[in-house]
Amino acid sequence: MLIRILPSLESREAWLNFFRREIPYCLVDDQATLVDFQSTYLQLTHLNTSLSDPIRYTLGARTSLEPAWQLIKRCNWSLKAVLEGLDSLEFSSNARDNAHFTLPPI
Repeated sequence: MLIRILPSLESREAWLNFFRREIPYCLVDDQATLVDFQSTYLQLTHLNTSLSDPIRYTLGARTSLEPAWQLIKRCNWSLKAVLEGLDSLEFSSNARDNAHFTLPPI
């Protein structure tokens, strides 16, 4: 499988162009992150070089991709902001109960 490499996903246009691809899967170079849109969820695999193992986040719902899109939109279409927010969460409990994810102001 060939993996497309994108320089960044930091704008609305970049996200929409990525999502319209036949296979919405890529490596985002500036964040060292694999981005994979599945049928109803978004999977982010952060290949953080300072850690030995990558960190995988899965966002979405059973029937809709809308929660993932809303998060991307609230983070001003910035993959960097999404990752910073996710990296700040404590995952020792259920993430949906975690109120520490700070979104940029609207």
